[in-house]
Amino acid sequence: MEKTEKTGGSGAGERKFTIPGIRSAKAAESKEEPEIDPAEVSCKLDLVIGKLMHLGEPANETSLKDQGQKKGFYKRDFGIQEWDWPQGVGLYGLLSVMKKTGSTAYVDFLERWFEDNLKRGLPSRNINTTAPLLTLAELLADRNREAEKIKLSTETGIQSTQPRMPGEDSQTEIKEKDAAEETENTEKWKAYERLCTDWAEWLMKELPRTEEGGFQHVTSSVTGDRNAVTLNEQELWIDTLFMAVLFLDKMGQICGRQDWTAEAEYQVLTHIRYLWDPKSGLFYHGWTFKERNNFGGVFWCRGNSWFTLGIPELIEMYGGKMEKSLERHILAVFRAQVSKLKELQAEDGMWHTVLDDDTSYTETSGSAAIAAGMLKGVRLGILGEEYRTCARRAISGIMNQILPDGTVLKVSGGTRIGMDAQHYRDIFLAPMAYGQSLTIMALSEAL
Repeated sequence: MEKTEKTGGSGAGERKFTIPGIRSAKAAESKEEPEIDPAEVSCKLDLVIGKLMHLGEPANETSLKDQGQKKGFYKRDFGIQEWDWPQGVGLYGLLSVMKKTGSTAYVDFLERWFEDNLKRGLPSRNINTTAPLLTLAELLADRNREAEKIKLSTETGIQSTQPRMPGEDSQTEIKEKDAAEETENTEKWKAYERLCTDWAEWLMKELPRTEEGGFQHVTSSVTGDRNAVTLNEQELWIDTLFMAVLFLDKMGQICGRQDWTAEAEYQVLTHIRYLWDPKSGLFYHGWTFKERNNFGGVFWCRGNSWFTLGIPELIEMYGGKMEKSLERHILAVFRAQVSKLKELQAEDGMWHTVLDDDTSYTETSGSAAIAAGMLKGVRLGILGEEYRTCARRAISGIMNQILPDGTVLKVSGGTRIGMDAQHYRDIFLAPMAYGQSLTIMALSEAL
């Protein structure tokens, strides 16, 4: 079976891949829940993870670059090494697999990623460069919990009675080595904690705000200068909820800072107020206070998916402790959105990049995030079982977009807010870190 990967907008060049042994798309086209082999899901998950951890620039980078930013080319979006939102989502995908499976398989990779980036030097602070810190905050929380367990279990006074073997370090020498390593490790994690708390304070006090105190969607500079930013003055983008608000809420819970969690909650409500369309149940990509409109009024797939994926993450963070009236309101919006998404699901199981425009291509990263959010919603008990069927149809379609080497196809490039549907239809398709990671989150929820 041949798969076609477009490298530009309508009528642009295409690359064809022959994928041996891939399943027929008929299962995805059926309205019935497709049969999905858990072993196949697990195998494809491993392939996608392996590709993410070694993801570099695409082979056709030059031709993509020639299409420019209007069609979705931002050099920072390729590969796994840069500190920005595509890589931040990638890290969170690996973390999500570990949380779902109880594994620690990728801890070393994640720690090494943060160490390497701190040595290199961090880019400008903005909404999108906040994204990697959500994973770091989760790792901090895990480490704090583990430290408490160790503290409770180590002061027993029990000494080893095993005889010392020739050439083996004494218990005293072992303890001294362990203590030195632990001191070094502790200092490293203290530095990570300072970075996270300082960044959270920056979000609270220094990030530019829109009218009514919304988080202005300040991004990395489109010029490629790591130390510069694009202000997007007086603009709210739906992306902000996943890229920055989840991190602020998590840090508020770690540090016991009610002001941080309250601000995160306010940002969720503000973005709902200005970006959610109650008539359709869907979200617009953005809002401008300057013109007081939703730009082109387009319902973009990946933009909507940040809400679909982010709300179950937020609900889980609270562990049942969110104020009930707030929870009711957020979940009412969430359920209205997924109800419409269920209605708009395409025949291949995925969703169109312009959700209500079936002439636009179906897109994998947004579809994966929607599927992951639905499956997690069912798992948390905030969605009904009918959404499992919908999500599993999406999983079947997504699995058809995975090459034998783990590359995820049909992932749209970086997308600024557009004034019409054509803008979104014209964004090129190429392998991206966030395409890999959102597919990872979907497949791990499907296990």
